[in-house]
Amino acid sequence: MSTAPHRTAQPAGRRRPPLWLSIVACSVPMFMVALDSLAVSTALRAVAAESQPDTTDLQWFVTPTSSASPACC
Repeated sequence: MSTAPHRTAQPAGRRRPPLWLSIVACSVPMFMVALDSLAVSTALRAVAAESQPDTTDLQWFVTPTSSASPACC
């Protein structure tokens, strides 16, 4: 009886996608959400200076961007 691990052969012509492709597929959406949050937090000062809103009005800007996190990873 053999103690070597059993490997299943993949069908000819089908290759498994490389690991780096999966990492990139999850990293790009996460980077875009972080970039969007940076833009909103930077613009929030200008919005607050021009229109003099209270905290609940500013929350309308922050909440949609913070809840848009990617769900792929």
